[in-house]
Amino acid sequence: MVILINSLFVEVYDKPSGVPKDWQSKAVRIYDPQGSVTEGAERAVIQYLYSEGFIEDRRVKCDIITGEDCND
Repeated sequence: MVILINSLFVEVYDKPSGVPKDWQSKAVRIYDPQGSVTEGAERAVIQYLYSEGFIEDRRVKCDIITGEDCND
């Protein structure tokens, strides 16, 4: 699922973990074509996803995709 948070496209997806109900089965990608996402902005996105029930734990794996990689 891809949602727009603070002008950033954020993808929450299932990753193969072997344990479907485990919090580690989810991961997050933040698409940042400008390369301007700070650590604080990343934490704010994760907090929002957690507060709204998109993720079960704030320790979820999060990748920031920057520059040309955003177009892949």
